Amino acid sequence: MSYKLLLLLALFAATTCAGNIILIGDSRFCGMAYYVMGFDYTYIAPSWGTGSNIRSTTPITYNGYSIHVTAQVGASASTFMNSSKDVYTSMHRQLVQAAAGTKVFLWLGVNDLSSSSTLNLYKKLASAYTKLTFYAVSVTGVGSRATITNTQIKTLNSGIQSGTGSPSNLKWESILKDNDPTRIYNKSTKTVTFTVNDSTTDYYGLHYTTDGYRKIFDAMMADI
Repeated sequence: MSYKLLLLLALFAATTCAGNIILIGDSRFCGMAYYVMGFDYTYIAPSWGTGSNIRSTTPITYNGYSIHVTAQVGASASTFMNSSKDVYTSMHRQLVQAAAGTKVFLWLGVNDLSSSSTLNLYKKLASAYTKLTFYAVSVTGVGSRATITNTQIKTLNSGIQSGTGSPSNLKWESILKDNDPTRIYNKSTKTVTFTVNDSTTDYYGLHYTTDGYRKIFDAMMADI
């Protein structure tokens, strides 16, 4: 086999096998997984919730990453700590089966502004799965009609950030410019990719356009 062919194969592997990723979060991760990566929604049985969720049994390859998703509409930290719910079982199944070095992105908080409960979940997961790296992603902002405020979200982020680093595999991942929840920042391009009011799709400004979700994912990937 020629040197040029070996180099070509190495470059192909580098660009198509960037690693394993698990996304754990609320309806925002549902939206990202559905609109950007092509995961299908699964209806939640009325006995334990309404709406839709994503609990992928097989990963999807996106931008070279092998991605699993456990996300639920309206989810908060308590949802993921409730052992009677399928989403709890799905999350732990994915984490148990994950290869060492898998990167787990945690994106909760907008449904429960208690940084202590969200941080408690994050710490429990990082302590239980020490071969994985967990990233507590900063919560992004909401539109002006939302029942919560961006000031509250900024306080939430500060509380979560202050508790990361212990255990050492729980890291803080900011995708914001100057800790402003309304400005999404990509560390690779060193630019603010959009502001929340420009890229939300619903009345309350909670969820994003397909382009907005894609830019948020790119911002998440830029610092790992």
